[in-house]
Amino acid sequence: MAGTIIDKGNNKYLLRYMYNKKRYNKTVTATTPKKAEKMLDEWIYEIEHNQEQDKSTMYFNDFTKMWLNDYVYNNLELRTQEYYENLLKQNIYDYFNGYKLDEIKRNHIIEFINSLQTKYTKTSLRQYRNCLVTIFNYAIKLDILNSNPATLVDLPKGKIVEKKENVISEENLKNVIKLIDNDNIPLDRKLILKIALFGGLRRQEILALTIDDINAKENYISINKAISKSRRCGIYVKETKTKNSNRIVYLPSNIIKQILSLEVKKDNRLFEYDPDYISKWVYKWVKKHNLEHFSLHGLRHTTATTLIANGIDYKTVSAVLGHSNTSTTLNIYTHKVNSNIKKASEIFNNLT
Repeated sequence: MAGTIIDKGNNKYLLRYMYNKKRYNKTVTATTPKKAEKMLDEWIYEIEHNQEQDKSTMYFNDFTKMWLNDYVYNNLELRTQEYYENLLKQNIYDYFNGYKLDEIKRNHIIEFINSLQTKYTKTSLRQYRNCLVTIFNYAIKLDILNSNPATLVDLPKGKIVEKKENVISEENLKNVIKLIDNDNIPLDRKLILKIALFGGLRRQEILALTIDDINAKENYISINKAISKSRRCGIYVKETKTKNSNRIVYLPSNIIKQILSLEVKKDNRLFEYDPDYISKWVYKWVKKHNLEHFSLHGLRHTTATTLIANGIDYKTVSAVLGHSNTSTTLNIYTHKVNSNIKKASEIFNNLT
């Protein structure tokens, strides 16, 4: 069977070849299709003359670096690239150093996860396990392995961390809004707080807003992009988190007027803050005024819980928040679902 070439764009080509009932795949970089064809011919020669390395005997760390170069860096967003890099550098590389890819079994994954349980929460342990699942799935996709040793690995409890409620309570909500209005802070910071609270926007969505996103006539803002930050590129504009994150959100007319009064920054942006800086500033502002704990993202949670408490259906709340589906909203705000179920039962209690 002749080999095939798939043009993946950006000078990346996927080479495929079947030999002795075994399928081979390889991603290469070539400046022209003709050079890619030459690389395919050379690669086929290596395979047929047994010069192609059996990747199942590769060291795990070497395969992981190949996974980063061939898949992660070519397909995933910068923040996700750095997320995987951090997991690998923090613990995975050290633990699996010296292991060959085909030597790693499920018990090794279990021992690795268990070794982290006193240092990390269950959420972090899940991130490590899922990273390993993704790596081994890639090996299966390339026909290097037949099974994934990281699947079906149960997670231990992990480090117990007291979780603070990250939402403004109903009884304090009016006081917080009044404080935002009256406090001596720059108008743009007041508006960041108000847009998060009244519109339920994510931090990266607020900081990406431009003057063109504001509809003064209909009193809504259009969310169609987001700000991100990476070590390699600094602050940059990217697409929103999901397709459903592209949406419009209505705001009170007085807030729209305040937004329009802001000085427009570079690239028509309304806010020119580092995402991490503004999150830290909100933390300090809450602490300064001795408020109950909430973060900038906690204002988004407050939007959701306030809407639900006032009888807005979950599908509408999901649309306001830009969740990918209603089940996401239901999963995050289960406590409000349970509260509404209790209220529903009370209606029938009153009838008996």
